[in-house]
Amino acid sequence: MTGICHGIIEDAAVPYRVRIILIFLALCCCWQGALAQVTGQFDAAVSIRGVPDARPDRLVFDLTITRLTDQWDRWANGTFRIDNPAFSQTGGLTESLHEVVLVPGSSALPLRPYDATAMDAYAIVPRIANGRASIMILGPDSAGNAWRLLERNKPYVLGRFELRTKDGSQLIGSLDWTAPYSFYQANAFKIDHDSVTGEGSGRNVWYSNHDNIELFTRYDRGDSTGQCDSVFVQRFAGEYVGDMTVNLSFTTQCEVNTAGFFIERSLAPGGRLTGLSFEPREQLDHQNNASLRACACPTGRDYLNLLDGVEYRREYYAYRLASRELNTGTVRYHDTILVRIPSPIISNAQLLDNPFSDRTSARFNADDRLRLTAGAYDLGGRLITYLKDENGQPIINKEYAKGQSYLAVFDAESVASAGMYNLILIAVPFDETAVEEQSRVVLKAQLVR
Repeated sequence: MTGICHGIIEDAAVPYRVRIILIFLALCCCWQGALAQVTGQFDAAVSIRGVPDARPDRLVFDLTITRLTDQWDRWANGTFRIDNPAFSQTGGLTESLHEVVLVPGSSALPLRPYDATAMDAYAIVPRIANGRASIMILGPDSAGNAWRLLERNKPYVLGRFELRTKDGSQLIGSLDWTAPYSFYQANAFKIDHDSVTGEGSGRNVWYSNHDNIELFTRYDRGDSTGQCDSVFVQRFAGEYVGDMTVNLSFTTQCEVNTAGFFIERSLAPGGRLTGLSFEPREQLDHQNNASLRACACPTGRDYLNLLDGVEYRREYYAYRLASRELNTGTVRYHDTILVRIPSPIISNAQLLDNPFSDRTSARFNADDRLRLTAGAYDLGGRLITYLKDENGQPIINKEYAKGQSYLAVFDAESVASAGMYNLILIAVPFDETAVEEQSRVVLKAQLVR
């Protein structure tokens, strides 16, 4: 009742005695609404349910109503006022810059243009007023034409709305109900018969079947709002992929008010994150790389295959992810990760058969692209033969790509007698010749006849 009547109460043109009566009725409904909140006996729930939308100049939401009790089933009308708290310090939403519109075909209500003389359906009038979005839904005159909510506890969509800027500028923030609810919100139903007496707190209340009766309403925000206030990064990761290259990626859940992202790098001795000196990576800056420009949307996206070349092996590199705000350029840092550049470029080397007769194979992984020489030596250090690859070719300075489960075969049938041999695999990075960068593996193999 207060939501319906407060405009009349504040109108000086309304006779004083009528205003006193309306104030009394409003106070009664306030008390009844407070009782409903204490006891949990709400008749209806009206919710703002945000709808994800990639366009940066608008916030999209569904306005839904749910019948919670059997006290009613015919909905009459309502007036709902919604704020964007992000604008509260600047006077709220303005008619010159903002507008709120109904998405055509989105309402479950039977709609028609408003007619002051007679209404047999509903008219929805959304507008910006007094710093907030106001959605007025005018209903039919007769209870017979009132829309029925047949199912309890099922949300029905009164309409999908777009709050947007008229000049296409970024619309930040999220939506919430204007409080106090008892003053700013109104929600009413109709009954299809006259009522002389009620029950409990409603006893001795008389309503005609054409009256609009205030609903005790709970005002909710939907769990899946799809809206956000600023940029949010869900994941930032990096992986050494070989060839002195790191592959970086990250995922956002929100990019509102964001121009784009950039990544900085620093050496991190010992894998420590203290005392670092970060430097920008020009190719990993949205100002130079279009793939890092933000969508400026509330849904976010994946950023993949961001490659960075490194200079040193056996080192940790620290990467720091940051973003710049739209318009202001303010920098915000999100996460820092470590990526290790491996030292051994051969790993997990093992003999498949040992002891063996005539032939055995060494299986190994290449942690990076490399050039490999593999030979069999006797215990005196004399080269007996070179090991062979899967194609039977001697492994002499042979290039291998980064990968797993390569085989080097020692075919000893015609070149060696029974005894112990050292199978030595020496690898160097494809782009290095320095001795200190060698990866050397010795496997002892016993040949039996």
